[in-house]
Amino acid sequence: MINRKIHNDYIAQNGSTEINTYGVFFQSEELWFLTKYFKWGLGLVNGNLYPVSKEQENFISVFRNYVKLSNTPPQKQDKWYTMLNKYQKTWIRYYFIVQLKEKINDYTISKDPQSIFINESDIVDAITGKNMSTEKVANSKFCSKCKNFKGITEHHLCNSCRIPKPKKKKLKRGSITTNRSSFSGRKWNDDKHRDNHNRSSLDRDL
Repeated sequence: MINRKIHNDYIAQNGSTEINTYGVFFQSEELWFLTKYFKWGLGLVNGNLYPVSKEQENFISVFRNYVKLSNTPPQKQDKWYTMLNKYQKTWIRYYFIVQLKEKINDYTISKDPQSIFINESDIVDAITGKNMSTEKVANSKFCSKCKNFKGITEHHLCNSCRIPKPKKKKLKRGSITTNRSSFSGRKWNDDKHRDNHNRSSLDRDL
């Protein structure tokens, strides 16, 4: 409880951060989070604050192992990055922006589809293109199925919508689950084809 109070006091004393994204897109709630908590995150990863949860301990470990000594931002598929929650990813993205400043624009999705950074101009162009086009327009930056922003890609669908659905198993001809003929060429439930002489006594009682 005392440690949590120390964290709250640290946030209050260090004040908010003036955010400069250098043209990289962030959602409004992400900007609010960074304004209030970016300095607190720095205090945590730099050892000025003692972690008070397992989640914070894991984040500090990730920072020290993958972020602190790296000059290159992670990519979407990097395993350690995919394990972070939304706001941890937001903090990491802005941390690299602070380190690289204007150079961050060399790492946007317009340069690499696997980048974790989207340039604001790409968003504006995509929205404009969406308003002026239909689903059938080639190279739209929005998924033609779910309408979500998919970045710059030659595909019409985003990665989620492009996941192939499992194929339905075809039923064999003569299966009792169909109305088709059996392997003998007769319907399995057609009474007129039954051999009455060979029916069992139990069958005749039915």
